[in-house]
Amino acid sequence: MRTTLVLFALVFLLASGCDSDPFGVRRATVVAPYQLERSEIEPFAYYLVGGADSGGYGALESTVGKIGWNKQYILVWQTSDGLKSGWRIVDSKARKIGEYISEDEALSDPRVLGVNILSAKDAWNKLKQ
Repeated sequence: MRTTLVLFALVFLLASGCDSDPFGVRRATVVAPYQLERSEIEPFAYYLVGGADSGGYGALESTVGKIGWNKQYILVWQTSDGLKSGWRIVDSKARKIGEYISEDEALSDPRVLGVNILSAKDAWNKLKQ
């Protein structure tokens, strides 16, 4: 019986694949359904996942450099990683990610006015407390 249980657990972990996080240790909820995910390959790379994810980068086309949020909106600095970088506003209720905007536009947008912007690492630590 014990061997069967161990074998079942091993098969489950192998079947879940490298990209999954069955125990939730690499993800922390920012504003549902969006989560900050810590890369298992690159220890200081973070991704915004949730909503309508696509591809290997989650909800964005790149990693998260800075992030701030309130009850509905997420203000995120998308790093370039070889692609375009810039500020974007995510509407968690509508599950929509806005176009790139300038830093001035981001910091003065009424939807995210006054949010505390943190590095991705500091946001991760705050969310995991």
